[in-house]
Amino acid sequence: MSKDEPKSNLEWKEWGKNDPLFGVAAWPGKEKGGTAPWTDEEFYELGRADWAVFHKEWKTYGLDEESCLEIGCGAGRMSMQLARTFQNVIAVDISEDMIVYARQRVTAPNAHFEVINGTSLPREDNSVSAVFSTHVFQHFDSLEYADLYFAEIWRILKPGGTMMI
Repeated sequence: MSKDEPKSNLEWKEWGKNDPLFGVAAWPGKEKGGTAPWTDEEFYELGRADWAVFHKEWKTYGLDEESCLEIGCGAGRMSMQLARTFQNVIAVDISEDMIVYARQRVTAPNAHFEVINGTSLPREDNSVSAVFSTHVFQHFDSLEYADLYFAEIWRILKPGGTMMI
């Protein structure tokens, strides 16, 4: 693996600084300065609507709602919903600006936000019952990064734990 930071990480960090909501949900006209920029209310409602579908599907495969680690939480669109479902949520992202935005808006006491390095997950072996990530893995520069994350997911999931990617 290259010692240089992946191009996708650098782009994501820029989105966090410049337009965190549009960076997560790039709908035409929703960018800052667009015809109808995202409001926090619209953005987090999109998360609620998406989670209603994801949660229903995930439960059919088995879901322990004790703890969840979310990879690539961005501005917290899904983190807010995860915190309503799981007893404990660890939401991670490589962009400090995205994490700051999420922390300011997702104030659930069971939601914890952390900046990560993009190659490891900050949890002990067999320590979470679920891992969630949406619209993240397709941005990796190479399959090497997906492989790193899947190895980390395997490491931190409790026996019988599940993931939704």
